[in-house]
Amino acid sequence: MQIIGGLDKPTSGTVIVSGDKISHMSDRKLSNFRNRTIGFVFQFFYLQPFLKLEKNLEVAGMPMRTKHKRRLESVVKLAEATGLSERLKHYPKELSGGQLQRAAIARALLNNPKIILADEPTGNLDSKNGQSIIELFEQIRRDFNTTIIIVTHDPIVAGRADRIITLRDGQII
Repeated sequence: MQIIGGLDKPTSGTVIVSGDKISHMSDRKLSNFRNRTIGFVFQFFYLQPFLKLEKNLEVAGMPMRTKHKRRLESVVKLAEATGLSERLKHYPKELSGGQLQRAAIARALLNNPKIILADEPTGNLDSKNGQSIIELFEQIRRDFNTTIIIVTHDPIVAGRADRIITLRDGQII
């Protein structure tokens, strides 16, 4: 996922993501690629504790230099799509684990990425919230036409995927 997301460079070979040859891009081009193509959802939510949810979501649009009004419109739309409309004026400490993960997903969607990379997105959630997050990903795939790549050790989560690729010791098996 680090290589697909352009966070790490491969030691050999060529990496092509969404038609872009990213393995040899400059840092600036790679940063632009990530901003317009990839949304990241991590196991740990990485929301800023001193910012209300609305601002935490909005921050993701700042590197794209999207106008403030348009960013806020997108935040409201994504909060509604992820079931967080009533929580926009709350701080992260006032949200449940499931709400925090929904916020991370909304933030990942802000720049309308072609691909969302999700690293163990249900790893810190109870089974009910985990199920809800997987259902949300399925809805996002349909509504936003976004490819979602999930890394998981959970066979229940993997079983919901359209395609499963199993890795062992860095090799596809």
